[in-house]
Amino acid sequence: MNQKIIISLISLLIGVVLIFVFANSLWSSVKNLKKDISQSEDYLAKLEELLLKTEELNQSYQEIGKEADKLFLALPNEKDIPFLLVQFESLASSNGLLLDSISFEEIEKKKTTSEETVQDSDKLFYFTANVKVNGSYDAFKNYLKALENSVRAIDVYSINFTPFTSKSDPSATLNVFEFNVKAKVYYIK
Repeated sequence: MNQKIIISLISLLIGVVLIFVFANSLWSSVKNLKKDISQSEDYLAKLEELLLKTEELNQSYQEIGKEADKLFLALPNEKDIPFLLVQFESLASSNGLLLDSISFEEIEKKKTTSEETVQDSDKLFYFTANVKVNGSYDAFKNYLKALENSVRAIDVYSINFTPFTSKSDPSATLNVFEFNVKAKVYYIK
């Protein structure tokens, strides 16, 4: 019996040693897997954060794109006279005025010498629009507000007006005026 107990104890001891050897390697594998899972979770969290930042940047880009489109409408890279003709006429008629005439005048810009540096303001140009409209004072005030809020960058710098008189009775005033407006219309090159 003694021999059976010794063999059993040796077998038990070998079994325990084998369990520790295999369990230790399994435990090491589990530790490595936990470490890999933790690293993968961190990487996934960073990717999700990066995705959120990318979506925010994309949304900001879309908003900036809309603002840039508005800017290009306000300051186009050409004079675009046909658009201005339509704009001045439609604003006049929608505010109860009659567009009598319109003319455009190019302003000569000062040339820079080779010693001067070229600045961004050298890319901004303007020309004048001389607009003559007929109508009431209130309609004209609304017309000026509409010009101020128009898409194009326009600065009114001179307004002259005269009362409109009847041809049959020049002494009678009709509460209608002839307004002469001079405005700077901006564009970039």
